[in-house]
Amino acid sequence: MIANVTEIASFPALAPHAARMVLPLSEMIDSFVAETGLPGKHALVKFLEHVKANFPDEKYAEIQRHHLSPENLERMKRKGHKSLEHKYLDFPYWMRSKFKRAVDLQLQDYAGESILDIGAGPGHFGLVANYFGCDYWGLEMPLQPWSGTRRHVFDDLTEFFHVKRVIQEVRSLQKMESERRYRFLTCLMGNFCAVATPEGGTRPWTWGEWLFFLDNLVSDFMLPEHVMYFNINREHMSEEAKQKIHQFAESYDEARSLFSFRNLEMARVR
Repeated sequence: MIANVTEIASFPALAPHAARMVLPLSEMIDSFVAETGLPGKHALVKFLEHVKANFPDEKYAEIQRHHLSPENLERMKRKGHKSLEHKYLDFPYWMRSKFKRAVDLQLQDYAGESILDIGAGPGHFGLVANYFGCDYWGLEMPLQPWSGTRRHVFDDLTEFFHVKRVIQEVRSLQKMESERRYRFLTCLMGNFCAVATPEGGTRPWTWGEWLFFLDNLVSDFMLPEHVMYFNINREHMSEEAKQKIHQFAESYDEARSLFSFRNLEMARVR
């Protein structure tokens, strides 16, 4: 049973999405398209029609019933959870920005190529990457389920959307292993590059920590000809790291904390 709209809207993070996120997936999409007034020939509408045709309402409803049950919402409320992740059940609302990002990154040019995405999240970017014919893999840390649920909502959503993942956490100065090589790396909401401090806060990675991370990616994950695109939380960028990245990146937009590397030669960076 899915909780009613009023119960869901009692969570501030869910309130703007409550009315749509309880609908069947196909109706959710139709409601969004009607609300936005997008023409039928629009590329996003064609993609959303593809989703309607290939991902059944009933399977999505199982996820909704499990994570939006009255019992689970009540447990989360008692424990003080803000339930930020559940907002992504409003699929078309969040999909719009991911589709635009995929188009901006020209993912269609990477059809048949391997992509590694740091932070698979609810699987929306992976879904559109697959739609464009990419061999997408999302790098994701192990996720702990919310109270009362068997799995985290992201685990259920990525499985529903057939998004492949590699479960491995990005940690400071900790080498990661990979079984495959990738042509393109993306990181759209980077929060990994911060370290907890004894005072209970966090500090951004030093350039040395970034250097270790980039060396690990180039040596163990990326093909010789590659592109790496990062969008990092500005609060998690030290001044030293920003200066060095600006020096070696192919492009760098400091205001939006966007930067990319192409065929990065670590011998030149060290």
